[in-house]
Amino acid sequence: LFPTDLLNTSQQPLDLNVTFARDADSDSITIYYYINGKLNQTSLTNTTFNASSGNYILNVSLSDGFANTSNVTVNFTIDTAPPIVNTSLNKSLTNIVFGDIINLTANATDSVSLSFGQIIVNDTGFFRYFNFSLESSNIAQLSQNITINCYGGCVINFTVRVNDTSNNFRTNDTIITVFDNIKPRINASINNSAPRINEAVN
Repeated sequence: LFPTDLLNTSQQPLDLNVTFARDADSDSITIYYYINGKLNQTSLTNTTFNASSGNYILNVSLSDGFANTSNVTVNFTIDTAPPIVNTSLNKSLTNIVFGDIINLTANATDSVSLSFGQIIVNDTGFFRYFNFSLESSNIAQLSQNITINCYGGCVINFTVRVNDTSNNFRTNDTIITVFDNIKPRINASINNSAPRINEAVN
């Protein structure tokens, strides 16, 4: 029987699949689908179930017109809503400079259950990945210290991606341009350490 017991899924419409042996005297088999205790539909074949997000109990029984089987029951959850993700940095976006250690913190929530999270740092084409297990909780926080390794004018994209147990996901991007706080340097020398009046110095 599909869905399997305790399945979390975002699939809509959801396939309802029943496998059973051929009737001994070749009678047609009618499948009875009950959702949360009420008859949802009958069918000679597998079918689909359209529903909003929520917890459901599916009972299935078979009949050849003369006898019914006992019910098979599974519990499943439909979750079509992606997680909510909010991010913050420990420094103003316009004042980040080379050598800074930036703490990126993301707070994630989900109506059913979170699964995993990822922070991706793209330093103008150089990628760094940080992975987090969110342990099937509804509320979680991801936090990562990131050293700024590129100079002023470099564009960095901080990406947070969070998945829930139904494989819905949300992505949050923060794009910054590293501020150039490095002053120019001038190196100079002269060819005469003790010049006299009217002498040319190079």
